[in-house]
Amino acid sequence: MTDRSFSSKLPEDRSTEARNAWRIALIGFPLSVITASFYLYLALRFGNWQLYAWSADIWALAALVFCGGLLIRRGREQAGAWLIIGAILVTFTGAVALIQGLGLLLGVSAAVLVALIAGQTLPSKPSGRAILLGVAGAILSI
Repeated sequence: MTDRSFSSKLPEDRSTEARNAWRIALIGFPLSVITASFYLYLALRFGNWQLYAWSADIWALAALVFCGGLLIRRGREQAGAWLIIGAILVTFTGAVALIQGLGLLLGVSAAVLVALIAGQTLPSKPSGRAILLGVAGAILSI
């Protein structure tokens, strides 16, 4: 009989990249939920439509990070990592369109975050592609 209980650890036979991707999903999901909740609170408090949109943008990020975590858990580490990277790029670029003056901060943040995630979760060739996408996203945001 197999134990189907949830564990926050991946089995030791999984690759280092898979375990790193799992950790990123485990950290990224609750952080994005907290951030989205904070912006929803601000939106309810001040009534700015941009804050509602930003909150929705980050809720979408949380959902995609969760889905990426499911993919990673089921053995599709690269697909999960790519989903998380793509979600970050779309979310950060979308936020720039909503709030004036955040282009430089979010652009640099996206490039650094994508480079870190790609370097820890993807093999060298796909990692290089992801870093180039991160740089392109940063330039677009700025």
